[in-house]
Amino acid sequence: MNNSFEDDLKSKYWEKFKAIFNTNILPQLSEIEKLRKKKIALFFIISLLPVFAIVAYGCLLLSKIKSADLVLIMLLCFALLFYFPFIPWIYTLVSKNYMKKTKKMIANLFAQAFGALDRIDINFNEIKYAALLRKSELINNFEFIEIDDLYAGNYESTDYTFSDTRFEVYPPRGVPVTVYSGIVLHIKTTKPFLGHTKILEKNKFAYNPKKTIFALILFVIIIPILALGIKEDPYMPFLFWKVNVYYVFGFLFIWALVEILIKYIKTKLKSINISEKTINKNFALTSSNKEEAKSLINKEFFGKLFELRKIYHTKSIRCAFFEDNIIIIIGTPKDIFEFGTLFQSAYNAESYKTYFKEIYPIFRLLHCLKNTSSISEYLK
Repeated sequence: MNNSFEDDLKSKYWEKFKAIFNTNILPQLSEIEKLRKKKIALFFIISLLPVFAIVAYGCLLLSKIKSADLVLIMLLCFALLFYFPFIPWIYTLVSKNYMKKTKKMIANLFAQAFGALDRIDINFNEIKYAALLRKSELINNFEFIEIDDLYAGNYESTDYTFSDTRFEVYPPRGVPVTVYSGIVLHIKTTKPFLGHTKILEKNKFAYNPKKTIFALILFVIIIPILALGIKEDPYMPFLFWKVNVYYVFGFLFIWALVEILIKYIKTKLKSINISEKTINKNFALTSSNKEEAKSLINKEFFGKLFELRKIYHTKSIRCAFFEDNIIIIIGTPKDIFEFGTLFQSAYNAESYKTYFKEIYPIFRLLHCLKNTSSISEYLK
């Protein structure tokens, strides 16, 4: 796709976007601004009013210092220290509620600039979607997904969805932990792929809390206990038998090496070397059908991946082609597709420009895939 055509494509979407903003969004900005101010007032009342009350009461006690009052003042100080960490959490809750209501008012209106596109709020099966993403094998170490924004549309007879998604796990205790987050683009193809082809960024591994916990238990608890026991008796009871501890360590070490070697051989057997040095340095391409993968992926497609990395300021781009699905994941910790913040005026045009800049590259990528000879045959 040459630069002049890309400029024309962007200009076409931008003109529609501006027209919708001037016609449909501007009349609602006063209502959105009122909502924003109400939410700010609510945030200050919930978070800061208790702080002011405690400080005021403490100052009153300081004016009449007694031994009993000093104890009470110390308790008030501890109460403040305990309460302060909850203020960011309160802000997040209030801000999310404001964003949810704002998106309900204007997101679908803006979506009209990009053709047959709708923002989905309800009746979406996240469990089924998570199963599809797990099948892609792009993110392996997650237990469930959390979707902030989901859009579904049809681009030149091709169905697609994209979302701001967090991949999360439940730790043994506490709140869910995000192991990966970003934009997930799912494209439904009309022709199934023969193999399962994956593109992953090199030298990037998702955090695995289960392995981390196991490593901590192994190196912090088990190994030190065994090491201390060796001094007393090298033949410690192990699984109800008297086994030399050194043999146990040796067996575990050899077993770990064999596991690593098997995984390495499997990866190498499926690996496809890409001649371009830059591509080979940044991406790893594996497939169960090498012939299909070689005809499917070309320089032009990798060029678009590099552009996406630059646009979204990330090095984490992952793709999968399998069955009748194309899945592209753009890793970013940022909240995408937002209309400003709680402390940003609803009349600030920059927040709407940012929204356009975040959503337009997805349509440019769709257009590129539809016009890439090696992939377009699957999207007819």
